[in-house]
Amino acid sequence: MLLLGFGQDWIECSPTPYGEIHFPTTQVHVLPAGVSDHPPLFVTVTDVHPPRKRFSYLNCWEAHEEYGIRVREAWDTPVRGNAMYSLFSKLKQVRQKLTVLHKHSYSRISEKVREAQQHLHDCHSCLQGNPLDPDLIVKERDLLHAYLVLKKAEHSSLLQRAKVQSIKFNDAPTSYYFSRIASRKHQGIIGKLKDRQGMDRDGVSAVNQAFVEYYQWLLGKHSPVDTSLIDILEGPRFPASGCEEICKDIDDKEIKIALFSIAPNKSPGQDGFSAQFFKTNWDIIKK
Repeated sequence: MLLLGFGQDWIECSPTPYGEIHFPTTQVHVLPAGVSDHPPLFVTVTDVHPPRKRFSYLNCWEAHEEYGIRVREAWDTPVRGNAMYSLFSKLKQVRQKLTVLHKHSYSRISEKVREAQQHLHDCHSCLQGNPLDPDLIVKERDLLHAYLVLKKAEHSSLLQRAKVQSIKFNDAPTSYYFSRIASRKHQGIIGKLKDRQGMDRDGVSAVNQAFVEYYQWLLGKHSPVDTSLIDILEGPRFPASGCEEICKDIDDKEIKIALFSIAPNKSPGQDGFSAQFFKTNWDIIKK
């Protein structure tokens, strides 16, 4: 833990027990101590807007009784436009419906697991005093089922988000797994870099502009291709007899083989849908 003092104000720069970082854009540089026994600290505080939460498909949603209905409703929504526009529009509809499903049933899943466990514990306490009560027996069975469903959903969500294969079903959601999730969220954030001239670029806009300028310098501008060099190139060439084979239309079987070869938790695009979503709902979305 690192505490920075400014008069009566203190800033905590260490992660919380659950991996949250209070000041992710604050940078601290330790300067030489000189003649003092306390090195001065140079603190840079960048005021940025928190990034919008990115949609990520969770496999535990598939166990919900309304999952298939919501996906079918979204996919059957008529859309005008070409095939690509229709695909992304329907994926957007699915994302909205699954987000609502997550908020109603899976948000704060760890708290719901603890509440279900407490209800089950209270029911067991009542059963010890009256073990033959039929109402308590039925209630205990229902509470146990609800607890196991929530526990399984929590385990699946934690395993998928943390990318840690060592999580067991009975493991408690310790701070280690939450810290892994928090560190993964910040892996794709570049808050500062040096451009080609060695100047520091701070902030999202400045970093984006630095990337654009670099690749404009690297790739250059559009220029016509000199086709006179093509005839003098030597080496193996693709036979003319095979051109028809590689130019033929792609059939449905090839598409399915390519898609189902992707690992379930890998995302083929930037929309947050993993390959698991397409595999589970292939009968609905394949057309």
